[in-house]
Amino acid sequence: MTTADLTASTVMDAAASLLNDTAKSVYTYVVQIPYLNMALRDLQETFELNNIPITDETSALINISSGVEAVGF
Repeated sequence: MTTADLTASTVMDAAASLLNDTAKSVYTYVVQIPYLNMALRDLQETFELNNIPITDETSALINISSGVEAVGF
């Protein structure tokens, strides 16, 4: 899996498959969502404890010529 593949549905599909329920007849999305939320809370806490910033935004590409010592706004 790449980071582009890490949507909730792909993660839960993989979890159901690993639990031998590829059809998701037992481990449906509804059943898995509380566990996914628990995992996300644990991950967020780990990030906070290790000072890892979390954001959904990316900045625009900035081209900087060689020799530039400071970048202004």
